[in-house]
Amino acid sequence: MFLLPSLALLVGIGLAPFFYVLILSFHRYRLTWSDRPWEFVGLDNYRYVMNWERFWDAAWNTIVFAVGTTLLSFAVGFALALFLSQRFRGRGILRALVIIPLLIPPVSVGLMWRFILHPLLGLVPWIIKSVTGVTVSFFETPAMAMFSLILIDAWEWFPFMFLVLLAGLESLPREPYEAAYVDGANRYQIFRHITLPLMRPVIAVAVLLKFLISLKVYDIIYTVTTGGPGTATETLSYLIYRQTFAYFWVDRGSAMALVYEYLIILFAVLFVKYALVKARAG
Repeated sequence: MFLLPSLALLVGIGLAPFFYVLILSFHRYRLTWSDRPWEFVGLDNYRYVMNWERFWDAAWNTIVFAVGTTLLSFAVGFALALFLSQRFRGRGILRALVIIPLLIPPVSVGLMWRFILHPLLGLVPWIIKSVTGVTVSFFETPAMAMFSLILIDAWEWFPFMFLVLLAGLESLPREPYEAAYVDGANRYQIFRHITLPLMRPVIAVAVLLKFLISLKVYDIIYTVTTGGPGTATETLSYLIYRQTFAYFWVDRGSAMALVYEYLIILFAVLFVKYALVKARAG
């Protein structure tokens, strides 16, 4: 009886919408069809999605974006975690400053960086032009637009990696380090043979979480590039939004969302089964 409110909430906000989308994906329906009933079409929506070239282009953009921002945020976060795990004066203040980007709403982050990187009004293009005399447009070409989005998202999320990895570093046992110092090991040897092996499970979890978060990014894409130029930065999340709420094809959007969810689940299962288990065993 005590669990009924929680179960009702779970069913109401989790399972019920999922089954609604699942049923909708097997029908033909558009939001603009106010007087037309749902038409059962079986797997037609899934065939359309799997044969749609734009879906696979968006999937490739999603992978590039997720891999790029995960690697960059991990590199910055791990470097800062290693640095701020040392004892020195002012360490607490620096730790507090590092997590500030994570506290800013994603929409505000996107709008802020859109102005900072604006080719005419932005601070960064102005500095580059003042130093080199070259005018840089961060959103004009597909490569630069994707690179800019990766930088923006990594700037927002490296504090997350920093916090997770710093917690892992703080929890490592001291005995192996003391033994290594007695044996005369240098810092590189200690990092390679002690810190890195002990941190592998934490690194695997942090990378998995950040990669899954990156796969779902929508707000940064919407506020900075709206998928442009053309469809060069259109990810699957943004394509699903466009298909469902811009073009009103909720049936195809539902099918795309479910296919995307199945792909994410498959990746997460394989990652946990191989990478995470191997990291813990190592």
